[in-house]
Amino acid sequence: MASNAVSRYSAQPDKHLIYWLWSLNSIPGWLAPTSAFVSSALAQYQAREGLRGNIAEIGVYHGKYLTGLATTLLDGETAIAIDVFDDQTKNADVRGYDDVGSTGIHTLTERALHENATRFCPRAQLSVIKSSSLDVTPADILNRGDKIRFFSIDGGHTRDVLLNDLKLAEETLAPHGIISIDDIMNLEWPGVVTGAVRFLDRSKNLRPVAFIPNKLLCAFEPYVNLYREAIEAILPHGLKRKNVEFSSYNADLYVDSDDVSVFLDPTTK
Repeated sequence: MASNAVSRYSAQPDKHLIYWLWSLNSIPGWLAPTSAFVSSALAQYQAREGLRGNIAEIGVYHGKYLTGLATTLLDGETAIAIDVFDDQTKNADVRGYDDVGSTGIHTLTERALHENATRFCPRAQLSVIKSSSLDVTPADILNRGDKIRFFSIDGGHTRDVLLNDLKLAEETLAPHGIISIDDIMNLEWPGVVTGAVRFLDRSKNLRPVAFIPNKLLCAFEPYVNLYREAIEAILPHGLKRKNVEFSSYNADLYVDSDDVSVFLDPTTK
C-alpha cells in the first residue's frame, strides 16, 4: 500500500481513542482489540473526510464498542444506543446466553453505559433507545438527526432478529455508511451467519467488505472498494486472504495482527 494511502486512512492518535484502546480489557464485554482498532480507525477516517452521520449500535451491553466509535463523533453528531438493558424479558436470546455462560447479561444496566461514555467519550452526545430492536422503527433513529455512518449490530442472534436489525440498519444508513455484524462466524450463534447470507442475497446495494475478528463489515456498493483499501492500509499485517467467497459476493479476510500494538507504541511515532 502506498505511503500516501496509509497517511490518508491510518488512525490518528486522538487521546480519547488511545485511552479507550488501552482500556479495552477493563470494560465488560467481548471485543477483539484488532476489530476495535480497525472499526475506530474507519470511523475516524469518515470524520476526517467529512463523511458525516450518527453512530448507532443495537445490543450495547456496557458500551465497549460504542464508546470507542463515539470518540470520533463530530459536533452535531450523536451516538445512538439501542438496548433493552435491565428489561431482559424482551431479549429473545436470554436462554441462549445462559446456555453459553454469558451470565453478565442479567446484571446489565443503562447506568454502566453512561459511566463508560463519561470515561471514554466525554465529548460525545449520547441518545438511548431503551427498547427491543424489534420495536424500533427507522423514524425512531432518524429523528435523532443525521443518517448513520457506522451501525453496529450485536443484538439478537437469531436469523429473524438479525434480518430485522439489518433491515433497520440499511434503511437508516448514510450512503457512505458502514454496518458491522458481530458474531458472524461464532459457532454458538449460527443464526447470525444464516441471517446475514439471506439478507445480502436479496439486498440491492449492501455488500460485504471485510471479515475482521468476529465481525463482518458491510457497505453500499459505491464505497466497498474505498473501505477495502482503507482497511488494508489500517491493518496491513492482518490481511489473510483477499476476495473470499461469502453469500453471492466476496470479502477480504483479516486476522489478529500487531498493527494495533504498533499504533499504541509511542516509540513508533
